[in-house]
Amino acid sequence: MTIQVHVGSPVASPASATATRASVPWPTVLSLGVLLAYTDGFWTTSLREAVGSIERTSGPFSAWLRESTLLVPLFTLAVLAALTLARRRYGAALRGRSLVVGAVLVVAAVTLVGVAELAVSSWFDYELQLAGLDRMGTMGGRCVGECLEGQRDATLVLQAKSVAYGSGILLASNIVFVGWALAFMGGRLPVERTTGRPSRRRSGFDDLRILVATGLVGSAVVHAAVVPRQVLEEPAAGLAFVLLAVVQLFAVDRVVNRPGRLAWVTAVVASAVPLALSGAMRSYALADVAGGVLELVTLLGALALLRSGAARRGAASAHTGWVTALAMAAVTVIGLGSGLGLYGGPGSEHQLAPHKTTSPSEAVAQGER
Repeated sequence: MTIQVHVGSPVASPASATATRASVPWPTVLSLGVLLAYTDGFWTTSLREAVGSIERTSGPFSAWLRESTLLVPLFTLAVLAALTLARRRYGAALRGRSLVVGAVLVVAAVTLVGVAELAVSSWFDYELQLAGLDRMGTMGGRCVGECLEGQRDATLVLQAKSVAYGSGILLASNIVFVGWALAFMGGRLPVERTTGRPSRRRSGFDDLRILVATGLVGSAVVHAAVVPRQVLEEPAAGLAFVLLAVVQLFAVDRVVNRPGRLAWVTAVVASAVPLALSGAMRSYALADVAGGVLELVTLLGALALLRSGAARRGAASAHTGWVTALAMAAVTVIGLGSGLGLYGGPGSEHQLAPHKTTSPSEAVAQGER
């Protein structure tokens, strides 16, 4: 009997093989997102106190804390998107010029979010101030016609200047705070970390499933948030929102635990029906708009999953799934905050319908009454 011994490198089985897996540098992403959310929120609240509507200027500290906390996911998403872009362009290690470019991308991303926050806040203030001017104009008819139009124009100019000056302040403060953060991190900006856990090839199927699941959860949360208000205004509508939330959570269970064609069809129905109802009711409250965005994106993702090629495409990036989840979470908290009335001021669900102006003749007639 001949015994043959083969000397060479052992072949690792797939089950025991481990590979370096790219992961999101969450300590960096979360710390920057939280820091910049509260920084930009401070300036937005300060400008509101200076030129905003009187209805929204009470309790500035609590308003800053509440609204900045709600917008942390949005700022975190901006940081993650900037780091993902830097990783695709320069790789996992940023040094020298690439470090500067990465920091600039972070500053640009969070400044865009901060300016958007400031612009939306100023628009709400402008709408409330116009309503106040109309009420004042009808008190005895003392300021109507050209006087009232001049007041409206001056209010618009004031809010436009607030956004313009505020944008510069946000940009400068974001540059300073990102620079300080880089100094605390020893002049490094990690865009990726590695783990020794087994690596699994991700596909477009994984990213789409995350998109659909988080979109359904977000829609259910937004619908649940507006239930108390709907029950008081119209009990039947409140019950309808409860049923929609239950159906969407059922669809989440199918997508997560029983993926397949039936799950995708369930997700399509659970997102298309409320989207169609919202369009038919022509509701423009911020919570309704946020829910509509979530349902539209979920619908498109579920339709893509119904296509056979979705599972075969590779993932665009190791961070794509997290970017998707954070984006849906950001829209969710905006809708949740609006539905619960956490943005300050009366009627804080914020109707986005155009402001109805009062003509001079109507103002005089109302003043005479």
